[in-house]
Amino acid sequence: MKPTFSISLQTIEAFFEDGEVVNVETLRLKKLIPRRVPGGIKILADGTLTKKVSIEVHHFSKTAEEKLNDLGISFKKV
Repeated sequence: MKPTFSISLQTIEAFFEDGEVVNVETLRLKKLIPRRVPGGIKILADGTLTKKVSIEVHHFSKTAEEKLNDLGISFKKV
C-alpha cells in the first residue's frame, strides 16, 4: 500500500480562506504537501474548521467525514 500524506482540518483552517478549493493543486501551491504523493492525500479530523471551503482529495478519515457533514462543508473523494 502506498503511503498517504495527511492534512488536518486545523491546517486547512490556517492556510485557506472562505470559498477556496482544497485539492492537490492548491495544497502544492501553498507548499503544504510534497511534490509527489503516491498514496494520495488524507484529511484528518484534528482541529476545527470554520471556513467554508470545498475539499476534493483522495481520502478522508471517518471522523473527518462526520465533522465535515456536521459543518455543512462540501467534500468529495477524487
